[in-house]
Amino acid sequence: MTFKDLEKKFHTLINTIQQKGGHLIFVGGCVRDILRGIEPKDFDAEVYNLSSEDLLSALGEIDQVKTIGKKFGVFYLTDYKIEIALPRLEQKIAKGHKGFDIKTYPSLSFKEASIRRDLTINSMGWDPIEKKLLDPWNGQRDLKNKVLRATNLETFGEDPLRALRVAQFMARFKMHPDASLKNLCAAQDLSELSMDRLLAEFKKLLMMGIKPSYGLRFLKETNLLSFFADICPTDSILEALDEAALYDEKDFAFMLAILTVDASFIQVKLFFQIMNLPKETQEVVYFLQSLTLCFFNRLKEGDEGYAYREMAAYCYEHRYLPHKFLTFLKFTRNLEEGNLKADHYKVFDRKKIQPIIKGNHILKWRPETSPQEFSGILKECHRLQLKENISDELVIWDRWQENQNLNKEKR
Repeated sequence: MTFKDLEKKFHTLINTIQQKGGHLIFVGGCVRDILRGIEPKDFDAEVYNLSSEDLLSALGEIDQVKTIGKKFGVFYLTDYKIEIALPRLEQKIAKGHKGFDIKTYPSLSFKEASIRRDLTINSMGWDPIEKKLLDPWNGQRDLKNKVLRATNLETFGEDPLRALRVAQFMARFKMHPDASLKNLCAAQDLSELSMDRLLAEFKKLLMMGIKPSYGLRFLKETNLLSFFADICPTDSILEALDEAALYDEKDFAFMLAILTVDASFIQVKLFFQIMNLPKETQEVVYFLQSLTLCFFNRLKEGDEGYAYREMAAYCYEHRYLPHKFLTFLKFTRNLEEGNLKADHYKVFDRKKIQPIIKGNHILKWRPETSPQEFSGILKECHRLQLKENISDELVIWDRWQENQNLNKEKR
């Protein structure tokens, strides 16, 4: 997308605001992303020279308006999918990400309004009327040089969330902070932030980052990573995360499992508590890590085929695809040949891996079986099927009966 495309997309909005005596300027991430040559995911604009009431009235003429913060002059157009705000100033009055007194000033200049923003690359604007880039803090230069700088060194540290935003911007854009910004971030107290905000920024770092290692190394160097249960990934894990960032089927739990693969159980549990991670996400991480331990223990026993088939069975049982688990092993344990061996042992053939002997077989061949015995028989039959690679139900049943007879003789 170009700025010309941006103006065309919001032509009606721009003209309506201008007719009402206002002046719309595109701001934030959409300006930054267009300069980077990528399609913006979100659109934001500020409207100057209109009161909150007049702006709301003008917006209501062209679209359905959702009020995000009427007191702060922030609105969202549902069809246009753009956030519109009045220029404002912020004053720190309390701890935390929301501890600000915010007042709107429609008559502010763009330079005065943009100084409240975190980084210079996010403090640029595009004026669709004058057809020019507004860049009072040299954000375009910093974007070109891949340098992250604070827009205002005096106020940057008032919001500790910004330190995490720096980390995720580093991961997403492969940029580096200047010395002043790095020192500011190192001084932040992340305990002021809510669990939701911590989780949101960490998720962006891992899921949107093309080089998660950039952001994580920064958090480590500034000692901010110690806030997250002292999770301290090695260089090999950081490399694995960078490789996994290019993986088409990655998910947040998958990335977290790689990040915490070498951490202790207590560290992982505390890490999840700090971010109040959803239970289902935690379960996937624990599943991947516990299955890794089981899989390699089985390999040590010398029966490779059984190890792969049992691994696949666990995956299907937990509705997790075996090839995703093998990719996890590739990233974390350098198991490059995993998929080839899995294909050799037919683990991707779900019918051969899932239990062949079912309850109806037991009712037919051993009707005297008590309800308490069912689970044990089914489990043992499945174990025999996987270990001996049997695909015939009668053969599996015969092998189970043979084992029963041997056990009786031993007694």
